[in-house]
Amino acid sequence: MNSPRWCATVALLALWLSTSSSAQVAPDLHTVQVPVAAQGAADLQRAEASALRELAVRLSGRSDAASHAAIKAAATAPERYVQQYRYERNPAASADSTAPPWLVQLRFSPAAAAALLRDAGLPLWGPGRPALQMWVVVDDGQTRRFVEADDAAITMPLQQQAQRRGVVIQFPPSRAGVTENAIAQLDAGAVVAAIRPAPGELLLLGHLHNIGGSWRTRWRLAGAGQSGDAQADAGTVDEAVQVALDRLIDGFAAQYAVAAVGAEEILQLRVIGIGSFDDYIALLRYVQELSAVKSATPVLVAGDEVTLQLKAEVDVEQLRRQFALDARLAPVADAGPAQLQYRWSGQR
Repeated sequence: MNSPRWCATVALLALWLSTSSSAQVAPDLHTVQVPVAAQGAADLQRAEASALRELAVRLSGRSDAASHAAIKAAATAPERYVQQYRYERNPAASADSTAPPWLVQLRFSPAAAAALLRDAGLPLWGPGRPALQMWVVVDDGQTRRFVEADDAAITMPLQQQAQRRGVVIQFPPSRAGVTENAIAQLDAGAVVAAIRPAPGELLLLGHLHNIGGSWRTRWRLAGAGQSGDAQADAGTVDEAVQVALDRLIDGFAAQYAVAAVGAEEILQLRVIGIGSFDDYIALLRYVQELSAVKSATPVLVAGDEVTLQLKAEVDVEQLRRQFALDARLAPVADAGPAQLQYRWSGQR
């Protein structure tokens, strides 16, 4: 780790990494897919406007972003923000004759989208987003059942809402000793004790109660130092899921989205436990993908320790909250309140 050749390679690679695109944790946040009836100019412009509004919600972490005056104004000429688009057949149309026959996939310019949000005074939530482990039961008043990954009637609206908000949801491959009653009671303590989630892993417990064709839903977010509750009643499960997840994700995203305040902090991040060249690359990529960090420059490589100078748009405490999101950096116990000292684990 401390050989001259390794350190020289690090120095040469730092410039390349500072300008290369970092790996994304969430799916491509800047691509939006919209159903369209035809491939004409009018349909395309309507799709671009709809996609731009969805993009604003996804990137800001705020469900009300689409109604912001600046976003409404931008949606009158949405083509300014689009890099490319392409059409494909809508698979839903083969099973539903009322579904639009086409999908248009729109790729927006990340730089233009970020500038739009910053000019509007909206926050920016980067791609470093944890997956939500979904533990959901459906209750019809007589029986309860776990929602499995192939239960399309429930998982599809959840996946659609997750895609709209730019988060990843996963359904556990096994129940791991968790009971339906524990989920129905939103007993996060019992679930955590049964499955022992990894540090930084977020759990979302949901109880969906079908009452005479209407849906009453209750939700609880737990893990990684997070907590939150939401409930929503609606005539369809799709509506109930959208309302409840919007409330939960709004509350969660507000802690990690970076407000466009224009201030810039120069901070030093000291990380120990960098045991290989691959660790170094992974650390630098990880830090660069954080929405709060404008740049990360290595200033020291010695043994298993790396010190980075960060240009950030947040203070030390806000940056700590972002690091706590996925536990790849574990805080050093004796670090002072104003210091950023961590040990690299590399695990998500």
